[in-house]
Parts: sequence; structure tokens; C-alpha cells
Amino acid sequence: MPNEPIQTWEKLGPGILSIDLINQDFKSAIYISDNEDDRNRLTIKVKNIGNQTIILTKTEAAHLEFLAPTGILDHKNLPTTNQINVKEWSGVSGKDLFNFGAIADQPILDMAHLNEKTKINTSPLVESIQSREALHRPSTSSRNIRSRNVADESKLTEMVKKSNDLKQSVLSEIKDIQGNRNLTRSPIIQQGLSKFQSLFTKLSELSNQVDNSLVELVELQKEVENDKKTNKEEIFNFIQEELASGISDYLEGLEGQGLFSNAVEIKMKDLLKGFENIQLSDDMMNKMSSEKENKSDWIADYSIIDQGVLFKITKKNDEPIVLKSGDYLEIHIANLKVNPKGGTRNANVEVRYPSIQIEGSKAQINRFSQLTLKIENHRGQKHPALQLSVIEGQKILNDGVTPNKIILRLINNSQNALFFQNTRLEITYEVQQEGENEAYALANKDDAVTVQLFNSDNQPLTNALNNSGEANSFLNEAEVGGNPLYVCQIGKKQGIKSGDYWLIILDNVKSNIKAGFANIRFNYKNLPEYWDGSLVATVERSPQFFAEKNVGIGTLTPTSKIHIKGDKQLLTLEGKEKSTIEFQRNQDTASIGIDKKSNDFNINSPTGNIHLKTNEQVIINNDVPFQFKRFEVSSVETDTNYPVKSWNSAISGWQMTSIKNGSETLRMEIGDNGNWFIHAKNPNNKAVTVDVMFVSKVLSTRFNW
Repeated sequence: MPNEPIQTWEKLGPGILSIDLINQDFKSAIYISDNEDDRNRLTIKVKNIGNQTIILTKTEAAHLEFLAPTGILDHKNLPTTNQINVKEWSGVSGKDLFNFGAIADQPILDMAHLNEKTKINTSPLVESIQSREALHRPSTSSRNIRSRNVADESKLTEMVKKSNDLKQSVLSEIKDIQGNRNLTRSPIIQQGLSKFQSLFTKLSELSNQVDNSLVELVELQKEVENDKKTNKEEIFNFIQEELASGISDYLEGLEGQGLFSNAVEIKMKDLLKGFENIQLSDDMMNKMSSEKENKSDWIADYSIIDQGVLFKITKKNDEPIVLKSGDYLEIHIANLKVNPKGGTRNANVEVRYPSIQIEGSKAQINRFSQLTLKIENHRGQKHPALQLSVIEGQKILNDGVTPNKIILRLINNSQNALFFQNTRLEITYEVQQEGENEAYALANKDDAVTVQLFNSDNQPLTNALNNSGEANSFLNEAEVGGNPLYVCQIGKKQGIKSGDYWLIILDNVKSNIKAGFANIRFNYKNLPEYWDGSLVATVERSPQFFAEKNVGIGTLTPTSKIHIKGDKQLLTLEGKEKSTIEFQRNQDTASIGIDKKSNDFNINSPTGNIHLKTNEQVIINNDVPFQFKRFEVSSVETDTNYPVKSWNSAISGWQMTSIKNGSETLRMEIGDNGNWFIHAKNPNNKAVTVDVMFVSKVLSTRFNW
């Protein structure tokens, strides 16, 4: 008896079944049309994307259900049962790339033949050593002994060191190869590597013997040449023969050995074992999938319930639907007509599994998957005579600080008025999230941008979705982490006359993405007598801005031919020989800049004076270069408090007394405290007013004042 369905539906978790809705245009949408003959075709694809088998058991209801909520489909125009078709497809996974059952369970390599081909042949080396031994044996002269000098001690040390370094390097590389699991996973590689390591060990032992024999041979040769040994030649030849004999023995021990053994058989299954868990892309899987040969008979039916239209899919023989990893069902429903009420909108539909079971689990539960189906308007003409253009903000400053304003103009180019009633308008654009690099984005993020709608008389148009004080503002309905989606719903019947326009204003747009172009997309939905569609306007991100006859860099309101605004370094001028700015008037030229040879900063005015005008003081190196001070001198010495090391001074004038009362003698002197003092000699000891000019020494470092 089939299991009773559980009444409380629960949403299916991710990673088990994937659901796709695809129409005839490969979109997840169905269309509203005035043409009675226009019908929608919808394919529901249910795919097992997990690694475990999924079992859909028949309940009293069905194996599988599809619910289209009330208001989506036209109940008077529903498909007949023969317009609902079901297909089962066998998916493809990594283990399906090869037919393991058809692969013969036999070794793929003839190891005996392989070893025969890889046997080590050392006989030529042995024969060469023996022939050299026979060649040197007749030699009797001490001169021949000297001519066969092996090496001096320093060269020998270097030779032994290089030999040991080479052995360590080879040993390290062998360890690296053994540690590479991807490489050593192959049994063939393991076999050869093991044999090679054994061979290397023997060669290493042989190398050690050669090193030790060479050391003994050099020591013996020194004693022979110093006449400390009798039977010189015999002893020398004996050592040579022993060394040659030792090398020959080791080489003969390697004769005839192969690099592989017959202990392990290598089979095709062993080599292909790693393919079982490979995940293939959907595109490749779809191309390689095939419809199941044992096709089932299906019963497709539907009923109108309170929630909407419920389609039921059932196997005639009541056997469960088994979806192995990669398997999928395709449910094709034709002759669907959309309920036109409500116009363009999004609707949530459900695919229900009254009794779903994961292989290995005894629990049979009911679940559902929910996804969005778009309903688009395809009534009337396809394209309205609307034009979208940018009339302000064709270039926006990409300094990340300046709030830019972009004004779009939506023009009606048709001969008749266009009426927007219950029409949905959308503004969207790409934003660059943190860590992304999208050169086509308008801004880094949706930074409190405002979007408003006005008519050609600059009167705000009401957004029926907006209950706030700014009734003409678009609302941002963007999903978290997605691009902004500003929406305006035109409520009452409002229109654009022929040749008239509306204005869409985007304010507070900030961008610090490098220079480039970005698109702003304008979508319109439920525009009476026209299909849903969209228009695109393009703006440029730039460090400069043009306003009438002026150019602004870092500012949207340039007040001169070139207006630069920013932080820190504003302008860099770089030249080869000279970096200068020239000022021309008629035939006269003045300049300011750096001379490359002298590195001097020059201000040149060959035909005129150089004027510095200010209401306050002129300051150079944080000091005022020229200062005039007035002192009332009533004693012989008066401290000016101006240090000599920083200032030059000169008396520029004083108030004279009458000649009858005598005259004053005034001069500047250096005081003991390092300051300038005014020295006054006045016989009548009357106060004298003295004016002194001080000149800062920072103006010149060439003279020692």
C-alpha cells in the first residue's frame, strides 16, 4: 500500500535536486499575448545533482507535482493530458565515461617482456676496465707511475665532495618523487621507482668504495714518489687492479637485472579508477546524456484547486522514479496561456515530491522546491518609439568623492501619445563590490543614490509604490549583494505627448573605478499596447569634466578655462630639458619652472618687473623676508631681539632733533647675546625714533653675512 503523504510540506534543502524552468526561448518566463493562437511551452527539469540515488515513491496523489499558483495561468485555456510529456534521461558521471564491466580483467602489460627490454647491460664497462688493467700491467718504469698520477690532495677532496653532493641531490629527488602521490599512484611508476632506488643504493655503495680507494691510492703514490716504499710499481699496480676488480664485481652484479618485477599485475581498472568521482560540467553532461531505453508509460493530469493549477505526474505501473547521480526528468507542458490580469510580474511556483527518499535512508518524506517564474508582457507592438539619452552627466568624475548627477531624457518619438498606466519602470546598473574588478560597472557600490522622475515642465511624477514625502522617488528593490534595482510604478493614467519627454535624475553617484564606460539600463513593463523591453544609456567615467567652455578636473563646476580641485598633489609638469610654464601676451613671454642643468627654480620676466602683491606679509621658508621695525631709543644700547644669524639689518631713518640741541650718532652693533643692538650717542639723552630694515638671510646662502 503506498505511503500516505505528509500534510505539512517542507522545503527541500540544497545539493539534492536542482530545478530549472525553461521556455521556448530558453528563459525562465512565460508571455502574455493578445493573440489567441499564441501558447507557451514550459519544460520543468528535475535533476539529481547529488552523489546518492533519489527515489520518488508513488503516493495516492502522484509521483511528482507542479503547482502554478492562482492568477498565473488562464483556467479556460489549459493543456490537454496528451500535451504533457515526460522523459527520463540517464545522466553521465565520471564512472560512466568507461564501461568497466566490458574491460577485460587481464594485465595490460607483459612484465616479463618489459623486464627483458629493461635489463641492465654492464658487460662493455667490465670489458673496458679489464682491458685497461691488462694494458697497464706490463709497465715497469717509475716514469709511467708518475704519468698515471691520480690527483693531488686538494683535487681529490673536491672530487669526493662533488661525488657526495651528487648522491645527496639524487637521494633528495627520489624522496620528492616518492612524496608526489599523483605521480606514484600508478603501480608502474611504483615498481620502477622501487627498483631504481635499489639500483641507486648499489651505485652509491660503489661510489663510496671508489672515494675511499682514491684516497688510499693518493697516499700510496706520495710514499712511492718519495722512495719510502719498495716494490713501487707492484704495489701501485696491485691497488689499481683491486680498484678495477671491485668496480667490475659491482657492475657484474647488476648485469641482467630489470627495472620491474612480476610481483604486481597492472590492469586497466587500476589506471582508470580515479575517473569514478570526476564531476562533469552541465554542458558536457547534457551532450553525453541519453534518454533511458526502458521508457515508462506516464499518466499526466491536472486539477484546479484553491491554491492554483496542480499538475500531477505518475508512472502507470506505480514503480518509483529512481534518479541516480546525474539522472534527470524533463516534464514538457505545452498549450499554456497566461492570465493577463496583473500584467508583468514575478511568481513563485512549486515542484512537489509527495514521497521522496534518499537511498540508504528508510525515511520517506514530502518536500517541495520553490523557484521564480517571470511573466512578461508580449501584447501589442514589439517596440515603442522611445529614445533614451543622457543630457547631463555624460562624463562622471571617478575620484570616489564627488557626487555626480546624471540626467536621462526619455523622448516619445512616435506621432501619438504614449500612456503609462500601471506601467513599471526600472533603473539598474552594474556596481563593483569589494574585491571585484568590473571595468564596466558604474560605481563601486550603491552609495545612497537617489532616482527621481519629472516631466518636461520639471514637475514630479508620482510613484504609486512610494508612500514617503518624496513621492516621485524610485524605490530600491535590489536583493542583498546584487546590483541596484530602482523601481517606479505609474499609477493613474499619465502620458508623454508626441515629441515630449520625461526626465530621470540619478543623484549622488560616486565612482572611483578607473576610466571607462558604463551602461544604465531602463526597463519598462506593462506599457499599454507594447511588449516589455529595455533601453540603454552609456556614460563615461573620467577624471575630467566639461562644462560649457570650461574644463574641470576634480570638480563639476569649473569657474575658469581649466579648474583643478583635489587633495594633496594637484598638478605635475614633467619635461625633458626644462619643466616650465610660459605666459604669453602679444610678443612678450614670461616663464616659471625648473632648469634641468642647474636645477634652479626660475621666475623670468625679461621685459617687465616681477610683482608680489598681498594684503599681508610675504613669507619665504616660513619667515617674512623683509621687515621694517620702529624703535624708541632712549639709551646708548637698545636690543632689537632680532638674531644676527637670521637677519641682516640697516638703519633706514630716524627722527632728527634740532641742530641747537646737538646731533645723534646711530649705528647697528652685535650684542653679547647674538642679537642686533642699536647704538645711539645722544648728548642730550633725549629719546630718538629709529626705523630699522631687517632682511632675512634665507634669501641668500651664497654670502657669509
